[in-house]
Amino acid sequence: MSYNIKNALADFKKEDLADGMIDILKDSTRTLEKTKENGFLKLSLKMQRTSIYNGAVWLDEKNGELVKTACRCGHFQKQYFCCEHVAAVVMQYIVEIYGQDVVKQSEIFPLMLQKTNVEDPFIPGILKSTDAEMMEILKENFFKKRSLPIEQTVKQPLSMQVKCCIGECKNGLLLELRVGETRTYVIRDLNEFFYKWTEKRKIELGKYLEFIPDENLFDENGRKIIQFFLEEYLTEKASGKTNYSYYVSASQQARSVSIFGSRIDSFMDTIASNGVYLLSDEKKNIFYDEQFYSPKIKVTKLAHGATVSAERYHILCESLEYSYVLSGDTIYRMKKPEMAVQKILELCQSKKELFISDKDLPAVTRDVLSNLKDAAAITYTGMDPVKYLPPKPTIALYLDSPQEI
Repeated sequence: MSYNIKNALADFKKEDLADGMIDILKDSTRTLEKTKENGFLKLSLKMQRTSIYNGAVWLDEKNGELVKTACRCGHFQKQYFCCEHVAAVVMQYIVEIYGQDVVKQSEIFPLMLQKTNVEDPFIPGILKSTDAEMMEILKENFFKKRSLPIEQTVKQPLSMQVKCCIGECKNGLLLELRVGETRTYVIRDLNEFFYKWTEKRKIELGKYLEFIPDENLFDENGRKIIQFFLEEYLTEKASGKTNYSYYVSASQQARSVSIFGSRIDSFMDTIASNGVYLLSDEKKNIFYDEQFYSPKIKVTKLAHGATVSAERYHILCESLEYSYVLSGDTIYRMKKPEMAVQKILELCQSKKELFISDKDLPAVTRDVLSNLKDAAAITYTGMDPVKYLPPKPTIALYLDSPQEI
């Protein structure tokens, strides 16, 4: 009993199955690979070009059941086991066994008509486009026929957007730049980008976007971000060092820039206050709020002692004067505490709560908690900390009349 179209409709979304079938019809170079693995049939699509997505499906042929799926795309991760790449594998398998008619007679076909807007998606070649490499050759020949300056061959976008993504690095803050029109592209080589920017040379992003550097393409916030990165580039260039030594990335040189000390303060005031994104979650827009952050510590009196618990906070980076704390979607600044106070705060955060026995509570209140009053907001429940503080020193003056001998 082979896996059929009814099984597929029960296991996958109709939209993904339609997208998968459309992908197959657009690229006829893909062939279905079948292998046995742990008693199951493993299916995958072999393509002429390497794909970053390797959708795979495991079937129990005997019972006609889906065993598991795998793919590295983001859609698959969100949907747990379903995406168009996996669906393409399934649809190729079904079409090879049952033919195209089973698809045309299913509820997948109306969706395919709607998505492709053609008479019949199964007509050979109707969904295909000219080979990408041939189009590149065509473009090259087109431009070679014209001896116009490069600026005249570029159709400028009406407007563009800029995003700055931030991440942690040792003793500083890591920045990445994204520039684009309707979508943004990671600038993979900041040195090359800003060299072309300063020279007013054509910049190409992705396959189709190109523009001549012009600040007027961006809004005010975009201009500020470009200017900040440009200052880093010009500063390094003027230093006489190798430009690439300043930019660092685990995967590719010049993709990121690290800032330290007072430049972090400047970045927070000019750029982060208008919104930046996290490298770890590029959809999360966070903002800098210049108000000071005070860690919250709660002391609760119990029968034979007290518990001390602290609100957990995350230090994103530190400048010379401030620590910058990320809480939710907001970055706050916090004055750097003394080393002893910092150790106490770290201890409170490292555990869910600390227990202080009654015999040690006076000493802890007097010598530890009282030193935190300027660095944290402490609330006491069930106890009065004043009672545990040492008494204020008093001075007594005694007068006595001189004795005559």
